[in-house]
Amino acid sequence: MLAVSLSCAATAAPGEELIEEDSFDELRDFTLLDTRQAHLDVSPLHALLAPYDRLRAHLVERYGFEYVITFSPIWQAGTQDERRTTYDQKLEVVGHWHLLEHERFGAGSLLYRLESLVTLGNTTADFSEAAGSSYGLNDGDTSPDKNLNSIAVFAWEHLLFGDRLRLVAGKLDPNDFVALNRFVGDDREDFFATPLSANPVPPIFEANALGAFASYTVPFGHVSAMVIDAEGDKRGFDLSHLDRDNYHYAAELALTPVVPGLGPGEYRLTYYRSDDNTESSSSGHALSLSFDQDLGERYGASLKFAHAWRQQTAVETTLAAGLTWRQPLGFRDDQIGIGLVFSDASNEDPDNERDQYALEAYWRFQLTKRIEFTPDVQFIVNPARGGSDFRFVGGLRVRIIL
Repeated sequence: MLAVSLSCAATAAPGEELIEEDSFDELRDFTLLDTRQAHLDVSPLHALLAPYDRLRAHLVERYGFEYVITFSPIWQAGTQDERRTTYDQKLEVVGHWHLLEHERFGAGSLLYRLESLVTLGNTTADFSEAAGSSYGLNDGDTSPDKNLNSIAVFAWEHLLFGDRLRLVAGKLDPNDFVALNRFVGDDREDFFATPLSANPVPPIFEANALGAFASYTVPFGHVSAMVIDAEGDKRGFDLSHLDRDNYHYAAELALTPVVPGLGPGEYRLTYYRSDDNTESSSSGHALSLSFDQDLGERYGASLKFAHAWRQQTAVETTLAAGLTWRQPLGFRDDQIGIGLVFSDASNEDPDNERDQYALEAYWRFQLTKRIEFTPDVQFIVNPARGGSDFRFVGGLRVRIIL
């Protein structure tokens, strides 16, 4: 049994159950490998991996221990005068260990996600700054170092009342729990730019620390809340800050209608607050909207908005809209995305002078059953940091699933 919210943006169709988008969707991606329609037939290579697949299946069936390994490098180049390229590669081990199943006391699982992010050359932050962007042009920044090895998630999840109540406590990444979106939300699977792939406004999304999350689901949606240490260590476990009362908070209301003729959708409203004595960022409040809606079997639409009161990060407001085309030109497991972004930089940041607009487009090819290949382009108009009225950024991404 899988207790986490697993997802795959290309699988929902009208009338089907809505599946949320978080990092643990990669577990579902693995279970769908054999059904994928690839551009290249490399059956002999898959035959070599058959013993590995049988071992993994044995661990799931016998011990409830499920995991998937992904390797996903991104390379980008831009038209700026300096720091024209960036390359980072992410190695992830995502897992779910089902340990408890009781009719009265519910189901309990250990969730974990280990990450190794390595930069060769310019960091994403340096590359994005040179392009004049107020936000990251991908979400793989390791600044100020060239590598970042972290325990992103290591937490106990408990499900009660027929899985309606979900409780999670431990080392958490807010990107896996609040403001989720099926079509925009992961720079290793869909859009690169952070207003689409993440949320660069509320500082809670920069936190990766000890925290707690609770969610209660009803037939038409759910309510959830989260609290997380604002000064924790991404690389491991840090208890030294818990007595300082420096926390980020989030509260969310979500509606999950099934629209006749279109299909399922999810509409989230999330409120954020940071403590006044948080050292890592200014105190303040933020609000975000995250909408996704099927438009029949082959299309999906998304909208993301976030605004902060008082400076918290370099970006004060973002508005991003995306259209996803599934099964383009008859290629069943390919996906095309087109997105528009508006960002208003913080008024208190002297380096960010202008409102920024951008267009992004990608085509994710299912190259083999285990390998995805994605070219991506971003056209930036009126870069916030000035230097030019227009920038072009091209990118390539590979994602390998094991």
